[in-house]
Amino acid sequence: MDMKVAMAVSALCCTSVVADVHHIERRKPLTANVGVVSVGLDTYWKQCPGLYDDMLKKAGVFEKRVESHEVKVASFGISDNPEKAASLIPAMKAADLDLLFVDMVTYATSSTFAPFVRELNCPIVLVALQPDSRLDYERATIYKQLLNDDLCSVPEFTGVAIRYGRPVADVVIGKLDGDAKADEEIRQWCAVAHVLHDLRRERQGTRHAGPNYAKGRLLLLQGKLESRADAPSLRQAHGFDDKFRCRCSRVLECRRGEA
Repeated sequence: MDMKVAMAVSALCCTSVVADVHHIERRKPLTANVGVVSVGLDTYWKQCPGLYDDMLKKAGVFEKRVESHEVKVASFGISDNPEKAASLIPAMKAADLDLLFVDMVTYATSSTFAPFVRELNCPIVLVALQPDSRLDYERATIYKQLLNDDLCSVPEFTGVAIRYGRPVADVVIGKLDGDAKADEEIRQWCAVAHVLHDLRRERQGTRHAGPNYAKGRLLLLQGKLESRADAPSLRQAHGFDDKFRCRCSRVLECRRGEA
């Protein structure tokens, strides 16, 4: 996960680097727009009374965990059929998400997920956190199994994302409570969202030695690396327009297999 954070931070290639010995107070607090949507299968709700309410409780536990990491959480409930998944897209786009967590609270068909990977441009992280360490097989029931089926759909979801040419950014696997490793992975993805939030909304300035310089001046500037910038690369990596204003809505295409 440290590498993932480093990759996102490296996208800020035009920002100033400050030594660790210095401390600069932030002008405004860290924040990011992080979406959370749970997935399930509506067929189960009639078959197992009470299961839907337990799914909501699981989703609530995860949402509170995400909220603790200085992000604004937009909750989209449970996507449990294709129609519900499609209906959530306008609200997700309006939320201007920097990151989307898909909380796999139980088994779900890939049609409850496909519209998100097809329509959204933000990184998508699958989360499979089951409440129990293991099933008590002597007393196991279908209800109990469905309550712990978080991991079941991961192969289907990741496969569909790859077929769309937009692989998911990550899959976080573990327990719903008391899992330090999963907690740290969630925290680091929220840190990635912080970087993306600021990067997509900032302005970048560059010094560029263009063709208008006289020959003698240009020869002098050839040795001044700090005075030279590759404008096409900046536009390609960060979405700058001709005024070098950052509009990085697709900055993470490389993280999703599009670059």
